[in-house]
Amino acid sequence: MLFQNWFLFSSLKRNLQRTCYNLNDFLKGGDISRYLKEIGAIQEAPFNQHALDARVYRMKTMVEYACEKVPFYRELGIDQFKKLPVVNKGIINGAFDSFISCEYLNAELHEVYTSGSTGIPFKLYQDEHKRKWHTASVLYFMNRTNYQLGNLLFELEVIRGEEVRSDFENFKRSAVQFDISNLSEQSIEELIGVIKKLKGKKNILGFSSGLEAIGDYLESNGIYLNHLNFQGIIANSEKLCDQIRKTLESHFGCPVFSRYSNEELGILAQETKDSGHRFELNWSSFYYEILDLNEDKPVKEGEIGRIVVTDLHNYAMPILRYDTGDLGRFETGLAGRRYLKAVEGRRLDAVYNTQGELIASFVIITLFYPFKKAIKQYQFIQTGVRSYVIKIHPSEVFKGEEKLIALVRKEFGSDALVTIEYVDEIPTLNSGKRRKVVNVYHKELA
Repeated sequence: MLFQNWFLFSSLKRNLQRTCYNLNDFLKGGDISRYLKEIGAIQEAPFNQHALDARVYRMKTMVEYACEKVPFYRELGIDQFKKLPVVNKGIINGAFDSFISCEYLNAELHEVYTSGSTGIPFKLYQDEHKRKWHTASVLYFMNRTNYQLGNLLFELEVIRGEEVRSDFENFKRSAVQFDISNLSEQSIEELIGVIKKLKGKKNILGFSSGLEAIGDYLESNGIYLNHLNFQGIIANSEKLCDQIRKTLESHFGCPVFSRYSNEELGILAQETKDSGHRFELNWSSFYYEILDLNEDKPVKEGEIGRIVVTDLHNYAMPILRYDTGDLGRFETGLAGRRYLKAVEGRRLDAVYNTQGELIASFVIITLFYPFKKAIKQYQFIQTGVRSYVIKIHPSEVFKGEEKLIALVRKEFGSDALVTIEYVDEIPTLNSGKRRKVVNVYHKELA
């Protein structure tokens, strides 16, 4: 458990933090403030002529740069974006040095690293421009969820080693780190105690699974924190179901937003005050494609496909047409504005009905709605073309086997073979995430 030994957060402190942050940026050239304005101008109207010109310019510049300065792309002899290959973690790891720009071979770069919770440990290098642009993007999207510099931010994540910040560093950030790697009732009670002691406006940023456990605890014990000045909650790293969203909004008294991001690229999309339950894409930072599951061609509007992203800002290690490993679908709203309607989870964890048709992840979640009080944790596993295993960590004697199996067969096929196993715990991955949906049958997707 990580808590700081300070509890004084006044409006004076918040104003001081904003002033110091702006002064520090000014003394370093004012890049973040300038980027923040540029991001805002593009995000507010990504398809007006000014924004389109800016995005096309960044895309053209990045592709030309990569094809000239990056060995992997230079050796292909291709200068048209759509003809470039789609790459993934495995391809980049297999030719890592060839993805680094020749202009940055001896430069001091920032390393971003993902622990490989989906099977492949992975790192990338980022240059200073990318880091500053990422910082500005974080500030922009945080502001779109009722956060302002100086608000007290509770960070609910797996926090280890170098991720543990000093008390002074957290004080400067107005942050409280809370480790969810062992989220017991006692630790949740301790968190609630700290929340009640701290004054001022509050926001929460954390793993969806951790927020779910906290929401369930508050609901079960009739505890409401909606009088404690919470402004907004951002759930990241895992899919947030609607039922948990409603529980959190009721008990904290503030809106809940879902964020789609990864360590290697940054914030890809996020729900905001204006987007509803759709993800506003980070148009200022990336170019997006939704491609067919088996071919590198676009899917039709509204169809589920692979989320493929091009980073428009990292010149140290340009990554063009990067397959994130996630599935999603586009939706076009008013005035032709395109959103990411849903993130359907990892491609490796996609499950299929007995006819071989893809089943959206939200369908799995709804199967367990009727058993919320009886099940602490669950994991849905496809083990064969018609075989499924459901692991359940019950909170009481589970009496809903027949009903649950019937629900699965309704969605997956009347010929589905469903087995229920009882376990004491669904283990977490190294990242702290807990996989609710797993496919061990469709190995060819790896």
